[in-house]
Amino acid sequence: MPVDERNSCWEEHRPRFRAYLFHRENPQSSWAVETYDIVDADAIEAIAWTEDQARSRPALRARVGQRVGAEPDPVKAHRGLTWLVGMDANDNPQNAYEQGLLDGMGARRGRRTVVRR
Repeated sequence: MPVDERNSCWEEHRPRFRAYLFHRENPQSSWAVETYDIVDADAIEAIAWTEDQARSRPALRARVGQRVGAEPDPVKAHRGLTWLVGMDANDNPQNAYEQGLLDGMGARRGRRTVVRR
């Protein structure tokens, strides 16, 4: 569905992902969960970290999701955008982290990024 990219009121350059690592001792027991917040990572890195955890412990089932900040913010009550990889290439980076986002986008250009299953 086509949209007007200008209708966003906010952007998030430093998303917080939440990884849920589910495990159980036997099929009759309920799932226990370990929960981790992943920061200073993009979606691909967050998923890769979660998959690595699951691969190192065969009984583990892993999920990762994007978590919105907990503090009330009237601006974020409007439609917005959470960057999962990179940032708006038209924005000027405000700090080293944002410069790294732009540099990473350039490094990925022309290469296919595949999330493993």
